Amino acid sequence: MEKLMSDEDKLAKLLSSDTDFILDKSEDILSMKEGKEIQKQNSPLGKMKLLLKTIKGNEATACKFCDIVREHQAHYPSLQQELKSGAQGSSTPTVFADANSAVTTGEVRDTKVKQSLKFEAKTVSQPGRSASGNAAQQVRQANLDARDGSIIMADKVIGATIEGDLTFSACVGQPACLGPVKETLPQVRVTQGPAEKRITEHKVKITECLMADHVYILQHMQQEKVITKRKYDKLMHISQPEESIIDLIDHMLDNGEESCSQFLEVLKQPDVLATFPKLIEMTKNWS
Repeated sequence: MEKLMSDEDKLAKLLSSDTDFILDKSEDILSMKEGKEIQKQNSPLGKMKLLLKTIKGNEATACKFCDIVREHQAHYPSLQQELKSGAQGSSTPTVFADANSAVTTGEVRDTKVKQSLKFEAKTVSQPGRSASGNAAQQVRQANLDARDGSIIMADKVIGATIEGDLTFSACVGQPACLGPVKETLPQVRVTQGPAEKRITEHKVKITECLMADHVYILQHMQQEKVITKRKYDKLMHISQPEESIIDLIDHMLDNGEESCSQFLEVLKQPDVLATFPKLIEMTKNWS
């Protein structure tokens, strides 16, 4: 699927045989504005190209879209055949790391991590030691090839919600006999935006406040186009107010910074504050 996602033109053509179907299934991962822009395109192919361009702008959204395509691939016979062909021609990546190097291939999929998540790789560089003989042959054949004191981090986070920071850390150190000199590679951090962080920090209080009249806030969110009509209907069918609000907040966090900002703006509206007085103090310092 990842290979097909990288070829936007091909995937757009495969999906253009029924644009309404895939757009309907993708409604929950698109904002109202994004959906309207896609529908404005003159041709089915144009709609699909803009859809793919839109969802690829957010890694979490792209992962969800991949899951949607896999789930409904039978609706597109040509796409299904393409996916089968790709699966037959692919295999688990082969890995090779010499004595000085390291390769990591961890995976976190479809889960919630309530704290920060860190992938870490360390190795000790020992000049003069390298692959040879049969090992050298393995190196030429491996998909992930780490040599000469290098680190390859091929870890994956797919369809997961991480409430804290996501950190990738790689460290190449010197042997003990050469002293404690250490070269640390830069950390790559993927952090939440201001609105996402604020919602995460106040999630419990917001939930306790809004569940007092969950119908009102859901109606307001739908009227302000923060959520789609389809999502609104799903939330309204949840019998427990607390579960409904938690689902709403999780949906905002899943959709990223823009949706979270829109959500917070609705909470600051005068009529909403009048309905939920506890929000007045809570939102006082929200900019």
